[in-house]
Amino acid sequence: MRLTFTPKNIKDSNEMYVVLKYSYKSEQTSFSAGVKCLRADFNKVDKDNPIRKSDKESALKNDTLRAFKQSTFDIIAQIQSRKLEPIPSLVVSEMKKKTKADTMNKRIESMVDSYSIVFLIKEYLKFIEIDGYNRNNRSVKYRLKIVEEFILAEYSAEVTSTQITEDFFKRLLTYLIQREAKSVHSKLSNTTIVKIVQQFRQMLNWAKRRKMISDYFTDFRHSLNTDYKEIIALSIQQLKILADFRGFDYKQPNDSDGKPGYLKFYTKWPKDSFLIKDERLKTIRNKDTKIAIRDANYKLVGAEPMGKFKYFTTYEVILDMFLFSCATGLRYSDLVRLKVGSKDFNKNVYPIIQKKTQRAVEIKENSLSNRIFVKYSASRSYFQYLFPLQCKNDDLTRDNYNTKANKHIKSIFEILEFKELMLDRKINGKNQPFDRDMPMHKLVSFHTGRKTFSSIANESNIDPFSIANAMGHSGLDMTKKYVKPQSEDLINMFDFTDSNLKVSNIEKANSISNTSEELEAQLLKLKSLYEKGILEKDAYDDRVELLLDKYGFK
Repeated sequence: MRLTFTPKNIKDSNEMYVVLKYSYKSEQTSFSAGVKCLRADFNKVDKDNPIRKSDKESALKNDTLRAFKQSTFDIIAQIQSRKLEPIPSLVVSEMKKKTKADTMNKRIESMVDSYSIVFLIKEYLKFIEIDGYNRNNRSVKYRLKIVEEFILAEYSAEVTSTQITEDFFKRLLTYLIQREAKSVHSKLSNTTIVKIVQQFRQMLNWAKRRKMISDYFTDFRHSLNTDYKEIIALSIQQLKILADFRGFDYKQPNDSDGKPGYLKFYTKWPKDSFLIKDERLKTIRNKDTKIAIRDANYKLVGAEPMGKFKYFTTYEVILDMFLFSCATGLRYSDLVRLKVGSKDFNKNVYPIIQKKTQRAVEIKENSLSNRIFVKYSASRSYFQYLFPLQCKNDDLTRDNYNTKANKHIKSIFEILEFKELMLDRKINGKNQPFDRDMPMHKLVSFHTGRKTFSSIANESNIDPFSIANAMGHSGLDMTKKYVKPQSEDLINMFDFTDSNLKVSNIEKANSISNTSEELEAQLLKLKSLYEKGILEKDAYDDRVELLLDKYGFK
């Protein structure tokens, strides 16, 4: 195998091309780098510098030829690495592919920053639609549509990334704040404004990764207040009302008219459209051993229909999903992905990868989540989604059911008369807040379940790091946005300074501590008497009950 530079004369001229001859066994071919020189300037002796210094551009030409020779050698080495013979015809073929790729790359590089932002927005929306890159397609379209609206109003359809400067972002922010709306409460809030700017940056980063733009101004910082919304979370009493209510359940006694009790909640629904028909499946097992069949990677091979169905009502499933969120802190996007096989039955935990953050979390099972899991996992395959919904059984369709699910949970709260007035606050720019009172059922969503979990965990004195870990937060700064403050004790925390009050909060706490110690001592004494046979079982149980009642623990 040899690579050598040779002359190729140009007819009727004193010039010539310097070509690279490739010889392999009895075959040979030549490649041109497009370098010319005078015939008199060609140097047959120096293999690395085939053009003499008498040529004024010899240094540049020789560098070009050496680079071309090295590139050809690299192609030959790549062919050999695939355990193929580097015959001249194969090297020629690979050289053509490389030339084509290099030409395409140069064309792409020449087009960088020539695309208009409006065009990039349209291409990005096509990408997320086809690729399924972002489940919130409607939100993305809404935000970028407003950016496109701004560009057309303030600039032109031809504006490119080279015009995205600090001034561009300032004008965008001003436009979003001042954007016309039907009413004060219809104006864009600061949280929405920030999301629009972030979405625009995400689109630009996508374009940059694809070499459609080279760079853009990234140092823009806003000073908008986005931490102003009241945390909507259920109290323990409210959660108990939801957990105890079973009026939506498909399985319940008929009313006095002999009709299912749940029908009264669906009078405005088309006939039977609220019913969910869930097919029973069973895991495929060996007919002889009855053991579940697994593949070479120890995964279950699948499930088969049992020919049986179970029925639920829509509000029944949505309410149970919401309660499961309250019990686990899971987002809607993780709830709809839960399958019967998501649970680790040995540890009684749900080890999942969060859809939004891709963080691994291990959700501990508790009495509420267990009750719901048992209800929906009974006689079902590991492969089935835990919660059946009125939509196709795939992740994307179930994700997009979020809008309907939130609408249903609002209806459920209205039916159960959760009418407590709550503060609905909006801040637009640096203006004064726009406040209004709204009933809870108008403001509740599936995210309320997540906030309820963190708030009740905090109220139960669970340490903040455990709460953050369960919710998949990287730090406490995010967790505190989910915890509803417990301000009741702040009112009475200095009662010990008021001589008119008999007992302060601190004294109450000490009193409870002393009471617990006294009760424990009494119970231990009773237990000792029972174990020694001095007290009969019935007498022991009665004494324990009396003690608990006396110290206020019943």
